[in-house]
Amino acid sequence: MALALRLPFQGELLSTILIEYLAEEQVVGRYAFLRSILNCQPSSLVSMPRGLKRLSEETRDYWQMTATDIAIRLTCMPYHIASSSPETAASALAIVENGPSQMQNARELVFGCNPDTMYLRFCRQCISERRKQGRRPYFQREHQLPGVAACAEHGQVLTISTLRASMLHVANKKELLDVFSGGQDACVKYTRDRELQVLWEMARRSKDALHATPASYFCIKERYRQQLAERGFLCEDGSLRLDEFSRAVVDYFGQPYLSWLKLCGSKRETQDWIGALLFRSHVTPPTIAHILLQQFLATDTRHECKDAESYGSWQPGSYWSVDWERRDALFLAALKDAANKIRAEEPARRLTSKSIQLTSKLPGWMHHHFKKLPRCRGFLEEAVESAEQFRARRAISM
Repeated sequence: MALALRLPFQGELLSTILIEYLAEEQVVGRYAFLRSILNCQPSSLVSMPRGLKRLSEETRDYWQMTATDIAIRLTCMPYHIASSSPETAASALAIVENGPSQMQNARELVFGCNPDTMYLRFCRQCISERRKQGRRPYFQREHQLPGVAACAEHGQVLTISTLRASMLHVANKKELLDVFSGGQDACVKYTRDRELQVLWEMARRSKDALHATPASYFCIKERYRQQLAERGFLCEDGSLRLDEFSRAVVDYFGQPYLSWLKLCGSKRETQDWIGALLFRSHVTPPTIAHILLQQFLATDTRHECKDAESYGSWQPGSYWSVDWERRDALFLAALKDAANKIRAEEPARRLTSKSIQLTSKLPGWMHHHFKKLPRCRGFLEEAVESAEQFRARRAISM
């Protein structure tokens, strides 16, 4: 049978067209229908479709597009394979045409984290303008890209809808329209002009990446390293001044935006993605990592080097490298200060390894590396009180 789907609008997400069809035609057994047509889970349509040949065949009379055309024009796949290797990009395109293979969706393509993947996002101003023109609202694929929190056209912060990408279901046409009338809070609650400007520039760069050729962002480490060296973020030995770079990144993008990205853990604003971009790594950095670094390098942010030492750095040709001797000295000072604070507390509190570390606010992983922190380990062994020692100290203070 031929599937009578309407012609897609410019930049529209494939999911919107299918949602409309399911709602207007009152399709029974929608999950079975979608899997028979798409040969994939509905949520795969946003980033990485796993076989669109059947859909291409069923819509040939209306769309006249191949499976690859549908993936490139109506999904976010081009954005993601822009940073993959040529071999992986070719495999992804082959999956679209021929159906699933051993590659399991995005797992081997290392797409990185995509914030709010459960819910589709939209720009209220875009929807308002379409309604004034008498056009139906729809979800744009550029708004679903990782890191896109604002509309590239209007600069307005995007709204998170109540429609799950994995469900593609509304009861009727009216309910679909209500999706664009409601919505949750904005992705990132930025209000200042400078903050909104950053989000807008990220959206524009991401939109450009959506039209990039496959593997065009792959293996461009030397270009990044040269630009970082020119701005003073690389030491003479080629290692990255991680602390200084992290502070500069947080100052520029803002902590709320970096947290929303979910590309890095707490207090690891750059550690989880910058290494693969600059040095030898077994992980292929996702496109969002490239966009972040390119946007940061587009600014005039510089670091004036005051000493040749770097507290923590990545060395070229190696994985993460740390100056453990210097870290041992820095951590020791923090532990001593924490122990003194506990001794001065009223009522008295027992000095334990855990209480000292928590008071010092040092990283929780510290106890896993005591072999590399001999001075810290020695101090804690001496400072920790037994139950008898604590009772004696408490009796004196009473």
